[in-house]
Amino acid sequence: MKKILERFLSFFCKFPELLVFVLSLGFLLALEASWRQYAIDRVYFQKWTSEDMMQTLPIIDLRDHPVESLANLHIQPPALDLIRALLALRWRGVDDHSLLLSVDQDLYRLWAVLYALLGVLIFRWLSQVTSISWAAIATFIFMIHPAAILYATFLENTFLFSLGILWSYYELWKLYSRPQTGSILPLSASFILIFLTRSIIQWPALLFYAISLVLVKVPIRKILLFALLSGAVVGIYSLRQKILFDFPYSSSLAGGNCFHGLGDFSTYAGYGVDQIPIQPPRSSANVLIREYKLTGAINFNHNTYLQYHRAMLGNCYQRMLTQPIGETLLAFFGNFLIYLQPSSQFTTPHIIADSLPWRGAYNAIFSRLVLVFLLLSSMLIWIKTNPKENYLRGIGMLLPAAYIFLMTVLFERGENMRYKFFLEPVFFVFLVAQIHSLSKLVLLKSSRPSWLKTVS
Repeated sequence: MKKILERFLSFFCKFPELLVFVLSLGFLLALEASWRQYAIDRVYFQKWTSEDMMQTLPIIDLRDHPVESLANLHIQPPALDLIRALLALRWRGVDDHSLLLSVDQDLYRLWAVLYALLGVLIFRWLSQVTSISWAAIATFIFMIHPAAILYATFLENTFLFSLGILWSYYELWKLYSRPQTGSILPLSASFILIFLTRSIIQWPALLFYAISLVLVKVPIRKILLFALLSGAVVGIYSLRQKILFDFPYSSSLAGGNCFHGLGDFSTYAGYGVDQIPIQPPRSSANVLIREYKLTGAINFNHNTYLQYHRAMLGNCYQRMLTQPIGETLLAFFGNFLIYLQPSSQFTTPHIIADSLPWRGAYNAIFSRLVLVFLLLSSMLIWIKTNPKENYLRGIGMLLPAAYIFLMTVLFERGENMRYKFFLEPVFFVFLVAQIHSLSKLVLLKSSRPSWLKTVS
């Protein structure tokens, strides 16, 4: 038995990322199993199914007409519904209610794998900028983060997007460390993933990433290759949206989000677009004419909402141009305050996350003024421990996060704390790396001879 244990440990010491994956996956699955008896229908850890999410397509149409449904998806990019469509095909022989339960159970399992992959990526990155022990401890700290557990058991694309953002930042950091020899292809792949996952990544994000690469001093041929590969996907998808829906981007990132960013939650009548003449849909696809989904949730991919969003966007621009600038800035500041709230305090109760005994401590540290202080302090440590010639390159690393931050503050009111989790893994890696740098600086100074301290 002792030899078996020694071989087991020896194997995982050679492949620590595999150990992190197994432990992370096992932890979340065990946590889910221990709370399963309290789950709704013994499946759901919060009241919403994937069908209840505003931006998902009806699961019945994804099962019966997957290609047609995805081709006529306008409310969001296709990543999540593509996954749901593949899972629905797996369960196409069961009744409708069992179909949704089975698809959502598979989503929970898949999201648990994404949770483990997030742990592996955090560990891998931190082990390269700190040490194995620091990386292991820090990864454990983040993996029990109530927000990480919540969104890994939330049947929406928040966790997938957060993982994609962390991946893209890891690839950007590798280029920052080795601009001449690092490959641009993984960064392009990660950008395409996040573009196809959430609508806040539009063509301006490509510009932010390209400028970031310029500031990081990546060779121009690599930047052009990134722009070509990523730009082709962005261009083709945007052209497709324009041709099919007369809208160059996802309809959810339109008038509704624009008005929400201004703090306005009026009905469509309040936006003055309920009287517009509704044109018939250009396609007879069910996802454009079905009013309600399996659970009774509204199908916001309906043709009517597409036309409402188009009309609302012009109205919102007009409002922004005419209302006092102070009123607009005050609305944005209110969004920022919501953004700083704990990520795990999302609107719907969650059976697991709400019961974690350490939730209060995490909420206190990773939110509000404490979070602002930690991030600003980390930036000051980075400035202190880096030569001035790295400052522009540091700004380059900051640009993609700045874009995502601005989009999640300027175009949302109410769920901003959930959007903070998009960047929270990146914030955490940066924070741990700077604490490690500070500890090395303090140890170096304390170990220097007294005459050196006097000279310095």
